Amino acid sequence: MLISSASEELKNSHNSTEEIQSVHDNLDSYFAHSNSKDLTGSITGMFGIDGLSLTGDETHLSNPEEALKKSINVSLKAAKEGALITLSCHMPNFSSENIQKLPNGKYDFTKCTYMDSCDFSGSIQDIMPNGKYHSEFTAYLDIIADYALALQKQDIPVLFRPFHENSGSWFWWGGEHLTPQESIDLFRYTADYLKNKGVHNFIYVYSPNGPVTNEQEYMLRYPGDDYVDILAFDQYIFYQKDNSSYNKEVFHSFQKSCENLNKIAKKHNKVAGIAETGAGITYPETNSNAGGLLMSDNKIFGKNWFKQVGQVAIDNDIAYCLIWANFNPYNCFIPYKYNNEYGHELCNDFIDFYNWDKVIFANNTNFY
Repeated sequence: MLISSASEELKNSHNSTEEIQSVHDNLDSYFAHSNSKDLTGSITGMFGIDGLSLTGDETHLSNPEEALKKSINVSLKAAKEGALITLSCHMPNFSSENIQKLPNGKYDFTKCTYMDSCDFSGSIQDIMPNGKYHSEFTAYLDIIADYALALQKQDIPVLFRPFHENSGSWFWWGGEHLTPQESIDLFRYTADYLKNKGVHNFIYVYSPNGPVTNEQEYMLRYPGDDYVDILAFDQYIFYQKDNSSYNKEVFHSFQKSCENLNKIAKKHNKVAGIAETGAGITYPETNSNAGGLLMSDNKIFGKNWFKQVGQVAIDNDIAYCLIWANFNPYNCFIPYKYNNEYGHELCNDFIDFYNWDKVIFANNTNFY
């Protein structure tokens, strides 16, 4: 049941331990729905989907046609509700054994997972023309094209964000594994291939990992103004778990990234965007990060963190901000309801963010 008024308050989850425990068992199915819509009555103004949905992993389907169809349908539904659509791609390493060649000559990617994008074996030349895995690569791009063309028939644009975080080292297309020129060639080849397939509704997003410290570093792998429509970056804001109080300085790096991106975007006459962000926790003893929000005792509780992010974006002429998705109670970036009375401790902060007259959710876009 939706909140009848976006200004209605929920009780913090930690006020009822017994209540929380009773609903945790059902959260896996609950997270298949829009947490934003459950809280505010609207999905967010930006609807994000990934290639892992198109190929079955995040749609939990083992049939390639069904996975693609479901991804198209959920995107059409989001657009109908007013959201802009954005597509990222955790592409598999195309030498992966999880890619199955079918008797009809096509390829099945349904066994590929996020970890296949973290496989660093092989060379970029293997997937370029005349490479031994070129057919696997183009088969994957054909799936992207089929998705795009289905939305194109309905005059729906898609912000396409391939090879994101290419300044990092955690994906096979990252900076430690490809030279700057190889990154440029890969982006350009992908865009040209899709255009030759008839895809004309893609708005191309260039999105290295933050922080954005200077133009030279940010543009090192830039495919060029003719290939990019939006300049963006991915940067998460992590707070140390053992800090006894909220530390405003943690936010400073993110703020500087926005300021620097604004200058670069204006110089290239491009739209600026925050392509991926979220608040999370750092564990100093293991030097590792948690998957987003804690269930309780978050350092950003009561600090209007969502408004802070929004205000920084506004101050720097940044058009949109995408906060990462919820996958389970231990890997989430948007607060969620347990029932009509109880919710995550940041629910009311998010509701206040929705009610802010400076932010646009899907129910107020009038895009289509």
